[in-house]
Parts: sequence; structure tokens; C-alpha cells
Amino acid sequence: MNKIPKTIVMVLPDLKGNGAERVALNLADGFINKGHDVYIILFKRKIELKSNSKLNILIFQHNYRWIPRAIRGSFIAPILDRFIVKNCGIPDLVLSNLLPVDRLLCKSKLNTYSIIHSNMSGEMLSFNRSKNSIEKIYSRMHCICVSQGTLKDFKKIFKTKLNINYIYNPVDVNYIKKESDEFMPAHLNYLINVGKFTTAKRHDILIKAYHASNVKNPLILIGQGPLENKYRELVSKLDLNNKIIFVGFKSNPYPLIKNAKLMIISSELEGLGMVILESLALGIPVISTDCKSGPGEILPQKNLCPVNDIKALSELIIKASINPKDYQVKLNDKFSIDVVTQKYLNLIKPIVTNRALKHYRFSKTFAWINRHLRSRRGAINKTKNLYKKFGLVSNGCSLCKGVDFQLLAEGDRYGFDLNKQICNQCGLVQTYPSLSSEFHQEFYSYHYRPLYLKNKKVDYRSVIKEQTDKANKYLQYFKNNGLNNILKEISIIEIGCSSAGTINALKPHVKSVQGCDLDIEAITFAKENFKINVEVGMYPSTLPKGKKLFIMSHVLEHVFNPLETLAEVRGLLEAGDYLFVAVPGINQVAQGDYKNDLRRYFHIAHVTDFTGSTLVNVAHCAGFKTLSIDEEINGLFVSDKVQDWKKDPQDSIDNILKIENTYKGSAPHL
Repeated sequence: MNKIPKTIVMVLPDLKGNGAERVALNLADGFINKGHDVYIILFKRKIELKSNSKLNILIFQHNYRWIPRAIRGSFIAPILDRFIVKNCGIPDLVLSNLLPVDRLLCKSKLNTYSIIHSNMSGEMLSFNRSKNSIEKIYSRMHCICVSQGTLKDFKKIFKTKLNINYIYNPVDVNYIKKESDEFMPAHLNYLINVGKFTTAKRHDILIKAYHASNVKNPLILIGQGPLENKYRELVSKLDLNNKIIFVGFKSNPYPLIKNAKLMIISSELEGLGMVILESLALGIPVISTDCKSGPGEILPQKNLCPVNDIKALSELIIKASINPKDYQVKLNDKFSIDVVTQKYLNLIKPIVTNRALKHYRFSKTFAWINRHLRSRRGAINKTKNLYKKFGLVSNGCSLCKGVDFQLLAEGDRYGFDLNKQICNQCGLVQTYPSLSSEFHQEFYSYHYRPLYLKNKKVDYRSVIKEQTDKANKYLQYFKNNGLNNILKEISIIEIGCSSAGTINALKPHVKSVQGCDLDIEAITFAKENFKINVEVGMYPSTLPKGKKLFIMSHVLEHVFNPLETLAEVRGLLEAGDYLFVAVPGINQVAQGDYKNDLRRYFHIAHVTDFTGSTLVNVAHCAGFKTLSIDEEINGLFVSDKVQDWKKDPQDSIDNILKIENTYKGSAPHL
């Protein structure tokens, strides 16, 4: 739980009994359970759904229908923003739901995200909206799609530079189970479908497939909608009035779902499919059509059939009716309300306060001057254009997922206008908002060398002595920290081995060595000159038997997410295997490294800036135990169980200020 309660505002047209509204209430309950303040703002006082919590519901009553849609947001968004601030305070996060709300909040000045509940291609067809009119709305909004399929569909239709991602819908399992005991249905051994009677749900396909299956179990349809009379006529035409039962809308459908033999979904369009998740939460087997998004991300292939295929659906109904247990699926934890709400909380932007490091060399103005006067400004400008192209990511701290940061610097040694911040929750110093994984992939492929080394070619032979010295230093470290008597039994694998000079120097002292690196030229040099086992790749494709020691020397500070990377490395190791990590330590700046200049230390290629204790925290959370650590920083770890992070009092603004106070210069280098 975040220590400071956040204010979250959810805006919807109303709370009718549909899927999007149910998702919004689930999120609201989840936020409240985490101790946050939640407000729900409706345009109409129409509430058909029940909630597990006492909700703060506000009605925004303004007659704005007379304003043309094209300019409606420009007029109403400022009024709605003021309404929110007046009644809720300044919100940390505003979640906009459904097109009528998005049309207004696309012009909001608050931290607003639109939740995309369905495929936009289907929405445009259903509501007869032009692409241009819809694109004008969503090109201005940060958006969260409810599934990978809706995200893919969204990106295919719209081009936007804003933050677009996906977060699955949450399921409040405890609430659903409690509500499912409210009553016992009169019907027995029945099949069920829950959904609004609209074209997208394709109840006509369901009714025809059910008729073709000729199963004896009755079929209960829960819902209401504009096509209900049409479907009643189809039921009568097929002489199914005694087998298909329309029960209307139910504010609590869960007792009927819980006691069903099988849930059947026949939609041609779904965002994710809340009914599927709710059925799985109650242990009910589900079969479904395989829409472009939703069911295929929840159910295995055997539970799916093609969209709009009456024969295939009828055959699946027969199979599942005979052996329903064969179609039971366990609900994945990624749909849990706790996991999902935390991902939404990670969208909360940090409140950027005044820079803690007051010297002008940490300012955005100095960064601009530095960027334009440096000899490498061509490479600098290409890199800056690259991160403008891919955008920045605000997913919370890479260690603790917190969003409470203190700004340290608005520029690095090259003058890039990226914020270096310290997480107030765990103390990890990092670039935040962070550069995207897409940026890192292209940066290291084409831009890193010209920026850092001034040229595209590396003389690998000239660094052999430096790598050999490093190997001797590491060897002594291993001997001093408990590995002296077992080195000959250990196979060393270096991730990011470059031209392999380090492991080549270690080879006589250990059982075997191998390495991997993404640099094709470096690997080619290593193979030709050292004749050792190296390969191109982030991780080794094969591993030796027996005791292993992985080396990551000046790699971890560069990766997009150090915790995820170490967790992946942990997955390659067996119990008792070792990991050695070397990274540049921020506390060493106070000891004279980087001429005591923190700005020289801050570097676009260094995503994370470690102290000994923050490296230990990342390693512990990834499943390692610490054997040795220093502030240089060299760390030796052994594979173990995952542990929680613990903040060291040293990892604070006060410590950063002490480091800065060791700097005595007045005119830092450009």
C-alpha cells in the first residue's frame, strides 16, 4: 500500500448494468481497499449496479448537448476540471470511461487517462463515427486498453505520441463469491449467457447454435437491450420458448452464474470479457467465440471457437455440456483486483518539487547550453530525437513501484533534459520518467558508441590490458569473499562480456568460461582472438553443468528495468549458484570519482544509479542473498528465495546533498 492516500476520480456517463461500469466499480473498490480516496462522477443519476464499498458519488449536471461535438470538450473540460477540484481536491489520477466522457476530458488539464473498454474499430462501426472525429479525441489522451487485443486494435487505427498501454480488467473474487450466495435459483442444470442484447454480443448466433446442439439443458439469458424483442421472436420461430429463458437485467447475476453448468459467450467483439472472468472466479466452465481481443487472452484454445460460426459453436456446446469439467480454467492472478489496481496507481505522476540540487549545472537551462556547445552535439541531437520519438514511461519506481520522487537534476553530463530523481519510498536513484525499452534497443544498436566513444569503431585490442586488470581485481575479490577453495569447480558466465578480455584472463583460474553480448563485432573479435565460448545475445543459450558464477560488470545500470533483469538471471541459476555485479556507485562520487561532480556521474545511458544498499535491495527482490557488498560497487550474491526490500537511512536526499557538498568547482565542464 502507498503510504500517502491518493485521490482518484472516476468519470462515467452513468452506472448502468454494463461491463465498463462494472469494471469502474471494481477499480473503485480496489482503490478504497488500499486506503485511497475515490470519487465517482456521473453525468446522469442512473445507478443499476451494486458496490462492495460506500462510494462518494457526485452528479455533474450541465446541459451541454447543444454544443457541437467537435468543440464540446474545449468548452466543458475546464468546467468539469473545476468541478472535480472543488468537490474532490486536486486529484492524483482521473480515469475517464466511455466516449461521451472522453469527448470532454480529452481537453482536461488534470492527470487523466481514458480506459478503452472495447475495440475502437467496432465502436466506430457501431456508433457510425468517422475515424477523424474519434482520432481527434484519443490523440489528445493517455489511454489504457483493457487487453492486449484492444491495444493492438487501437494502435492500428490511431497514431499518437501519448502514453498508450494495457491493463487487464480486475475481478473482485471475494465480493463475487459473497454476492453469489444471496439466493438459490429455481432452475437446475442450465446453461447461461450474460450480456446486453446488442449486435456485438451476437445472441442470434448463440440461439441458433443452441438450437443446432439439441442439448437438453435449458439456456438462461441475463440482460436487456435494443435487440431483445428481435431475439424473443427468433426463439419463438425456432420453437425454443420452453428451453430458452429471458430473465432480464439482474443487478446481482452471480447466484445464477454460480449454479450454472456452463457459461457460453457468443460475441463478435469484446474488450476483455468481464463475464468470463467472473465465471472463472466462481469456478464455472466457460466456452466462447474467439474475438479479436479478450477471450483468447483468458481461455485456452480448446474453450474457443471461430466468431459467427453456428456449427462450431453448437459442437463446442455439445462437448462442454457432456464434460464441463474439461473446460474449467483457473483464474490467473494477473486479473486480481490487487494486482490491477496497483498498475493503475503506478500511473500517478510524481509531484515534481523544486530541484534538491540547487547548483545551476543541474538546471534545464545549463543542460540546453551544454547540449548545444559540446563537440558531440550531432550524436547528442540524434539521441534526443530518439527519446522524443519513443516518449518517456511513468510506471513508477523500478524497485518499489512508488511514485513519490524528489527531483535531483534536470540534465546529465551530455545536457540531455532528463530528470534524475530519488524515490522517497525506497531510496533508489533513477531516470524518471524513464526512457522506454524501445529507446534502449535502438540507442545501443546505433547511437551509444558515437555518443560515448566519439566514433562507431572500437579498437578491441587496445582494451585487453584494461580487461585483464579488471579480471585480476575480480579474481582477488572472489578469493577474499569465500570462493578461493572452489574456484576450480566454478564455471563463469559473463553477461555483457564485450570482447571477452575479462573472462579470457579468468579462464586459467576456473573450471570454464563463456560469455554473451549484443555487440556482434565484439563477439566476432573474441572468437577470433581468444577461441572461447561466446555468443551474441542477452543471455546464454546453453549453460554448463555444475556450480556457476554469473558476472554482470557495468551492465545493470544500463538496463531498462534492473529488477526484471536480475529476476530473469535468477531463473537461469540453480540453488547455490553465484552472481557477481559491478556498477559505478553514487557514493564514490564523494570519494573523488567523477571529480566529485554528480553531474559528470549522471549519464543518459545509466538508467539506475546505485548505492550498495539499493543494489542489495534489487538483488534480494530478484531472489538472491548477499555475500558481500561495497560502495565501489562490487557485490557477490548467491541464489536464494525472494525477499522484500528494506530502505537504508543512507538512501535519502540528505545523503545526496552530502555528496554534492564535496564538489568544490564553480564552472563544470561542457
